[in-house]
Amino acid sequence: MGISENPEPGNLSDALRECELRLQSVLDLSSDAYWEQDENYCFTLVTGGQLERLGLDVNTYLGKARWDGSAVPVNEVEGWDAHKAVLHARQPFRDFTYKRPSAQGGTRYISASGQPMFDAGGRFKGYRGIARDITERMRAVQLQSLEHTVAHRIAEARSASDAMTAAIRAICETEHWDCGRYFRPGDKPGELRLGEAWGEPEPAIQEFIERSRALVYEAGIGLTGKVWQSGEPLWVADTAKDARATRAAFSNDSGIRGGFVFPVIAEGAPIGVLAFNSRELREPDVQLMQAINVIGSQIGQFVRRKQSEEELRRFRAAIDASADLIFLVDPQRMRYIDVNDAACRALGYTREELLAMGPLDIFSKSREELVQVYARLFADTPVALNYEGVYRRKDGSRLVVEAFPRAMRPDGGHSGLAANGRAPGRGGGECAVGGWS
Repeated sequence: MGISENPEPGNLSDALRECELRLQSVLDLSSDAYWEQDENYCFTLVTGGQLERLGLDVNTYLGKARWDGSAVPVNEVEGWDAHKAVLHARQPFRDFTYKRPSAQGGTRYISASGQPMFDAGGRFKGYRGIARDITERMRAVQLQSLEHTVAHRIAEARSASDAMTAAIRAICETEHWDCGRYFRPGDKPGELRLGEAWGEPEPAIQEFIERSRALVYEAGIGLTGKVWQSGEPLWVADTAKDARATRAAFSNDSGIRGGFVFPVIAEGAPIGVLAFNSRELREPDVQLMQAINVIGSQIGQFVRRKQSEEELRRFRAAIDASADLIFLVDPQRMRYIDVNDAACRALGYTREELLAMGPLDIFSKSREELVQVYARLFADTPVALNYEGVYRRKDGSRLVVEAFPRAMRPDGGHSGLAANGRAPGRGGGECAVGGWS
């Protein structure tokens, strides 16, 4: 049964009560809270089911203005002045966003909309409106921004080490950690040691980082070792009270409390572990822990690519510095996949020209002979081989060489073959790489 448009005076209070009940029912189900303020902009009423779900005590707001306490506007450079100017002008406002510390820890973001109230004589009575807690939405935006920031920082890096340091600093500055450390595989199998790190320029933090350089983690040992073993992120609110934390890493005088450790992933597997710490207690941030898988993979893929590029540059420099003729060959396709400068000079071809060729184009051995050589090199019990052959130079002349083929297995499988040889009496070489798909 609805409320009549013109209720009798005796029914007016019942009609108002029904309206209030309906409004309260809507607010209980809504993600919005309803509020009213007096002419001094102090809250006189705050109600809504969301407040209870968030564990917020409305009594902490009553009698206070929106800017009382530690509340801060999100997008107002001049602070509260712009918002107060709107209120003093008795203007409505919409989606005004501000943040304030939460009694449960952390920060909560509020979006408020309001309109002025006037009595029958037109006298200003205050404001009323709705407010919504948008903390989760703002956090999602922040984490997306963090992903973009990390991607931008590492994209500008010139080396894998620079990329890791840049990523650590970006996460520290954005998420307010005092320091971050990257642990990577050490010289001995199964151990992790400190690689790159960044921290606030304070003696206690820098000392903590320096002390970390002597740490060695094994799978399952300490927070870092457990993350390395499980491949899952780990959050510790207080390292001083967590038995999993290594005491050598977190001594009583370090001042370090909060900790967040997560794996750096490349090609589906951990290649290292990142650990972030603060001197404050840090309750788990569920959204950050969910987002960190993307960030960890983002860092890992970039670092692995940078490492590969650096290895390729070192390899390129090494073979070009050699006086031997060096060829890398894919034996399945019988094509050259790389050659060094000495080979180009000796044969008179450019690198581009040689990479369009294969040993059958300029080398004296037949396909059958080369197939037999490659098969022997990739056998379960490989043998050391050497043989003489002749290259045909670009000008048609001949170059006699003694070749020394070798199988290359950088990934533990039949991923390549290398054969090098040298011209009698002068040095030279040839490499063939095989087994490539």
